[in-house]
Order: sequence, then C-alpha cells, then structure tokens
Amino acid sequence: MLLDIFDKNNKTAIYNNFAYGLQETNVIENYYLDYSAEYYHTKANCEAAQLGDVGEKMATLLGYLREILDFQKEILFKGYSVEQAFENSVHDLEVNEAGRKLGRENRDKKPEDIIDKPKGLPEKYW
Repeated sequence: MLLDIFDKNNKTAIYNNFAYGLQETNVIENYYLDYSAEYYHTKANCEAAQLGDVGEKMATLLGYLREILDFQKEILFKGYSVEQAFENSVHDLEVNEAGRKLGRENRDKKPEDIIDKPKGLPEKYW
C-alpha cells in the first residue's frame, strides 16, 4: 500500500491536511451555493477584460462555451427544466458581460476594489 512508506506521524499529517482541505472546500461550497457564483463570474470576466481586447474576447467565448455545457448538465443531471436552465444561462451571461464592462471601465483598478463581495465570504477567497 502506498501509505506504508510513511510512518504513523506522516499518515496523521496527511489525514489532517486532507480533512482541512475538505473543510475549506465545504466553506467555499457553502458560499458558492449562497450565490457567490455571481462574484466569481464577474471577477473572472473583469480580470480578462483588464488584459485587453484579446482577453475580453476569450472570456466571451469561454463564457458561452461554459453556458452551453452547463445548460445540458443542468437539464440532465440537476433536473432543471429547459426554461430554468435557459434562465440560469442567460443570467450567467449577463453577469459575465457586467464583469467585462467593469474591467473595460476600470483597467487600472483591482477587481477586488470594484466588485461587491458576497456577504460573509472570507477575504482569502476574494
């Protein structure tokens, strides 16, 4: 077994690191489920737009590709209706565009300074 090469202290450290990682993932997941996804959509698109025209065009392309995939995933695996999945995709695309607009208008500012953070999201996830 792979862990046999480690002594007991190393196994404990590996377990503790794994447990800590799960706790951090749970923190992120809880905030993500509380609609902080809009923040991350906005931030990513803002950062891309701040890189210039190519960054903005790539963010636009990747945003549409992601929504095409998410649309199918939401219907097949999450049980959304076509209307719900469509509304969700349109909303995400609107949030993406708002982020790109912020990036175009504020090329010299950090996204963290111009985008409203979700309430309760720890600063280390900004």
